[in-house]
Amino acid sequence: MSTTTVLGPTQGGVPRRMRATDILGLVGIAAALVVFVCSLSLARFLPGGINHVPGVGLVHNRLGRQIAVATLIAALGCLGASWWFLRAASGRRRWIYLAVWLVPLTLALPTISSDLYNYAEQGWSLLHGGNPTVVPAGSIPGPFQNWAGYWWGTTVRYPQLGLALSAVSVVLGGGHQYPTLVLLRLWPLVGLVLLAVAVFALSPDTGEAPGNRAWLAVANPVILVHGIVDGHSDLFAIALVLLGIAGFQGRLGQVRGRWFRWGFAVALWVLAGLIKPTALILLAALPWLRGRPPVGWRARILRLTLAGAVVGAAAALTTAVTFVLPGSVRWLSGTGDPGSFTDSLPRVIQTAVGEASKRVAGVSGDTPPFGSVIVPLSVVLALIFIAVVTLRSRTLDGWSVVLIVLTGLALLGPASRPWYFLGIAPSLALLPTATTRRQALFWLQFLLWSLVRLPTMFVNGVVVSLVPWLAIGLVVVFAYLDGLSRRAGLTPSSSAQVA
Repeated sequence: MSTTTVLGPTQGGVPRRMRATDILGLVGIAAALVVFVCSLSLARFLPGGINHVPGVGLVHNRLGRQIAVATLIAALGCLGASWWFLRAASGRRRWIYLAVWLVPLTLALPTISSDLYNYAEQGWSLLHGGNPTVVPAGSIPGPFQNWAGYWWGTTVRYPQLGLALSAVSVVLGGGHQYPTLVLLRLWPLVGLVLLAVAVFALSPDTGEAPGNRAWLAVANPVILVHGIVDGHSDLFAIALVLLGIAGFQGRLGQVRGRWFRWGFAVALWVLAGLIKPTALILLAALPWLRGRPPVGWRARILRLTLAGAVVGAAAALTTAVTFVLPGSVRWLSGTGDPGSFTDSLPRVIQTAVGEASKRVAGVSGDTPPFGSVIVPLSVVLALIFIAVVTLRSRTLDGWSVVLIVLTGLALLGPASRPWYFLGIAPSLALLPTATTRRQALFWLQFLLWSLVRLPTMFVNGVVVSLVPWLAIGLVVVFAYLDGLSRRAGLTPSSSAQVA
């Protein structure tokens, strides 16, 4: 397995790779600084966020806000380009640049998601006798009361450990707003380090390849934006799941005792589920990791069913553990998650039909809502998508299965929550090989999923809701045409390379 290289002869006494690394690293620094500035300007427009922060004065009006959003998109694109072209730059220089990128990203205010404000409010509530699983958000007076945002008056479905981490950050921040926001990034930063360790341990390669895989996973804009800037603790949970898989396989350290390895793995998985249960989806890789699965369709269905059973068993175990923790299982009955499945494909279809019917002669008033159908329909469509793609694939590996599952849920499930799919980044990095099609799909999917909520800052309506889905459709078409051209011999086939 070879890797893409940017090495070349020296020029002016300086190796071209070193010069290219420095240029790309500096571009990444500039992009991270722009993200920081844009976050200050856009924070006032997020639900519950900080109302009075330094920023460009023109963002007080709609045009200024749109300019700030466009600048943010451009900065994210530059950050992504720096990450992508540094994927084969071996040595410590790219890691040093990543550490510098993380400084402004950690100090920035949230950009795409306002959940970090909610975490602070929930931590404050927990510390002052208001368990957020039973006490509605915004009920506890204090500096974070107005940060309930969308969640005002609702209870949450976050397990106990996830809430406890938020409370610890509030304590470390001394109950002050901005320090608490920064310290809430502590857990994703720990997750970033653990993610690198896990990818190194799970890499099927030797030599420079594990380092390249780790770079692709931890420096990925999906991780940096949704994990660090917006501070989602899903990143910490995902890293724990991957570390558990590495321990289960005996690839973490020199410990070979079966029961110790399994106990270590289960403990990490339970901890991950008590932070964010959605991270347990990565356990779908487990039944597929021992060699390549059989080609027969019956065997593939059996493996896929087993993968679902593993994820379900892990979720059930996590729920059972909550019985012995404070708060019992009341977190399961939360009333939050406003606007659930807002951008799911069934909801977009519903909105499109409603908008069209209003313009048809003789049709007036609102169309009959079928909101109760959205969630089950999304689940059914996701299962159909996963089954069809799995059956059409002649050979599969564990991380391909995870990508299929996550992509299915993203397309047909809660696409308005792109941070739920942070597992995409490490899963792609852990593929044994990656074709140009996978690379192109992933790179464009990052842009689409990251921007899926941003258009609402411009205008609302069905047209905006359809934009990301139209773009995803174009990506699929281009990937298919790329595959046809390769099979027809119109383009040279690339050699296998790391991601």
